[in-house]
Amino acid sequence: MKVPQAFWWYIFPRNQSAVAPLVLETFTPCAMKALITSALLILGAMAGCSKDEGNAPQQSCDNEHVLASYQNREAVVTKTQLDTYCLIVDETALSSGRYLLDNYLVPVHPLPAQYQVEGLRVLLTGRKKSCYGLTTLPNLRNMFGYKLEVDNLQAKQ
Repeated sequence: MKVPQAFWWYIFPRNQSAVAPLVLETFTPCAMKALITSALLILGAMAGCSKDEGNAPQQSCDNEHVLASYQNREAVVTKTQLDTYCLIVDETALSSGRYLLDNYLVPVHPLPAQYQVEGLRVLLTGRKKSCYGLTTLPNLRNMFGYKLEVDNLQAKQ
């Protein structure tokens, strides 16, 4: 479908743009729409890229210290990435099944294969360290998860 020339002169008046006749003769209406849409998408992507300032602690592994110690504490195994298994020890989270990002503990060394089961209940002995931001989920932009040094891990009976 050919758009009448008068339509284009309404959008690009002659006195505002000397390039309009050249552009109008070169591009079809469909190509113009694609060009404008592409330009708007690029500008939108550039404007949308800003640093997210969340209230979660920033990753800092310098001068890390122990935040909590666990002795035979009940925990549940959860998977955050393809090969990353974390532990949740928060009692409220365990009872409700809803895990806040601040409750994820990321082991320093990967869990042994027998413990890499989503939802497995275990008994944990170890230390939660102040180093934060060690994992993420595929649909998140930010990092989360505290460092966990595991001394002992056993399946809960």
